[in-house]
Amino acid sequence: DVYQLVTSATFRDDTNDLSEAPIDALSTHNFKDDIERSGVGIYTWGGWMDETMADAAIRRLLTYSNPQRTVVGPWNHGGGRHASQYLPSGTPTDPSTERQWLECVKFFDYYLKDIDNGVMSEKILIYYTMGEEKWKLTNVWPPAGSSQTRWHLADNHELSQAEPSAESRADTYKIDFDATTGATNRWHTQLGGDDVIYGDRAEQDRRLLTYTSAPLSEDLEITGHPVVTLYVASTHADGAFFVYLEDVDESGKVTYLTEGQLRALHRK
Repeated sequence: DVYQLVTSATFRDDTNDLSEAPIDALSTHNFKDDIERSGVGIYTWGGWMDETMADAAIRRLLTYSNPQRTVVGPWNHGGGRHASQYLPSGTPTDPSTERQWLECVKFFDYYLKDIDNGVMSEKILIYYTMGEEKWKLTNVWPPAGSSQTRWHLADNHELSQAEPSAESRADTYKIDFDATTGATNRWHTQLGGDDVIYGDRAEQDRRLLTYTSAPLSEDLEITGHPVVTLYVASTHADGAFFVYLEDVDESGKVTYLTEGQLRALHRK
């Protein structure tokens, strides 16, 4: 019933036939003041390929003053599948599901049994870098040493660090409703806990409006929240905008990294 409630809502204050409670009533942000006042410890697990869970985990870490231990791994929903798009399908999850549960037990040992195991000694984020396939620790976000780089959409569908030469320019795109990320993306694999598989995106990208940079001169780690600013004119009153960040290797294979989406009627 809750699943129906969520999927049938357009706005956060919507109600529906199942309940008079709005979607906001299901969210912990509605109780933020009470949660912070309690001082209770928060242990959050999320996966980069688990719908919006990684984003929610990091936002909670940045927003709530409570003691927190946040883990963001390379997982599907439930953490049972390794979902790094740089590894073969079926790669064993890291750590194993058993070890994941044992980490949760340490949290309860600390808070319920007063066992000083150091699990909540500081506010910390433990995160996994896909591609590099390594675990890392940070207590600030973005991690220390990070720097932001601005890229611009340019002529000939290029992604450039150079400022646009013209005051305004536009590309036209007719929507291809057959474009898809498939049935095994990070959205459709939720309740079943299936493996998240995007595969080579090169063919699907031909259906989309793409902008590609020149080859990178050195290895690059992307960690944080990419921000995309779009100026759009449309023949429709509403629409859904999806922006994908992808990695193109020397052979032309395209690997999905992440995405952002916005329904036009929700814009500011």
